[in-house]
Amino acid sequence: MCMLKAFHHRNPRVVDLKDNILVNTTIPPEQHAALRSGFMGLPLNPRWDVQKYHSWKTGRQLRDDLEKGKLMVRSSDFLLMPKAEAENRPIPQSPTGVNHSILTWTKNILTAIPIA
Repeated sequence: MCMLKAFHHRNPRVVDLKDNILVNTTIPPEQHAALRSGFMGLPLNPRWDVQKYHSWKTGRQLRDDLEKGKLMVRSSDFLLMPKAEAENRPIPQSPTGVNHSILTWTKNILTAIPIA
């Protein structure tokens, strides 16, 4: 296996951009901080490499599109998605009838546990 192929992440991951805003992305985990920084409107870090700059720029575009109304946060699972797709897509039901993503469920569990 080529070393280069080991660093490409093709499976989408759910990333927590901000409180109650999630996004599916293929951006590697080591660049998620730059993605969040761009989404929050923080300035570019001049020491970042090209990949982190691209992640920051993607976060910035997501934020701009959310403000312009091109994207929306789906209320059932807090997933950021195109407005037209969210309006036309039925919300999948889980076997128990509850609509929560694993990340939201985990976040709720962890916030319910008191930390001493």
